[in-house]
Amino acid sequence: MILLGYKQVRTELRITPAKVERVRYMQEELICPECRKDGDGTIVQAQTPVPLMAHSPASPSVVAYVMFDKSFVSVPYYRQEACMAQLGLELPRETMANWYIKCAMEYFQPVYDHMHRLLLQRDIIHADETTCQVLREKGKAAKATSYMWMYLSGSDGLAPIVLYEYQAGRSGVFPKAFLEGFSGIVQCDGYSGYNQVEDVVLAICSAHCRRKFYEALPAKRQKKLKLLDINSETEVKDIELPGPEQMKSMIPAEIGLVFFNKLFSLKKGSKAWNQKSDGKNAWKRRRLSGKSSGHGLKR
Repeated sequence: MILLGYKQVRTELRITPAKVERVRYMQEELICPECRKDGDGTIVQAQTPVPLMAHSPASPSVVAYVMFDKSFVSVPYYRQEACMAQLGLELPRETMANWYIKCAMEYFQPVYDHMHRLLLQRDIIHADETTCQVLREKGKAAKATSYMWMYLSGSDGLAPIVLYEYQAGRSGVFPKAFLEGFSGIVQCDGYSGYNQVEDVVLAICSAHCRRKFYEALPAKRQKKLKLLDINSETEVKDIELPGPEQMKSMIPAEIGLVFFNKLFSLKKGSKAWNQKSDGKNAWKRRRLSGKSSGHGLKR
């Protein structure tokens, strides 16, 4: 028989389960035998890799494993402790928490601070805050409300930056301190706490502003009007603005809402056009680079 070649019969998926390995680092020690004859017993030791944390068995991979499960998969430490035990590793939840905090402060905090400095150099920053609950926080009851503040860059074509900052309250001193040195536009909701931010231009969020017009409408008129969602994939027809005669039969809140929907429709149209344009440009880039299927340039 003569081998003709191989053909693909099928494709199957396999998962390699996680496993724990104990790695021992050995250090080479050297001594000069000729020097010992002269009474010099100096021992020279080879350099060893720097540990992630001094006097700790933690490696980058195990700490990354703990961080990923805690923050991305939302697995609490007590469940991680049980999962580690199934892998043959007795790792207390307190140790995992200490590893997370230590590495976050030592390795991630400098990255966060650098991104903060870059964010303050942008022309526009979006800001918002949301409630959260923290257990066993000093000076606060377990049911007390805390806040997570969010700051992100605008659509300026540069690399996007999104930063979170935890604070125990909702005072305006927190955005004032975080945005110190920024002199551009801050887009936010109507919360008065942002008025404490100095040397900036506050831009109201159109969605929050439109909501006030909608809430000012009588219940019967609210049912007849629909708020346009700019992120919806549903195609929206062009919204016609009311003429002078039509406005006479409309209340001010209703007129304002129609104008807001018109602005949202224009924004939605420009967003769709930009996405379509970006798609065409991406296809052109793939074609020129030879990565599009069957239509690239060959060398």
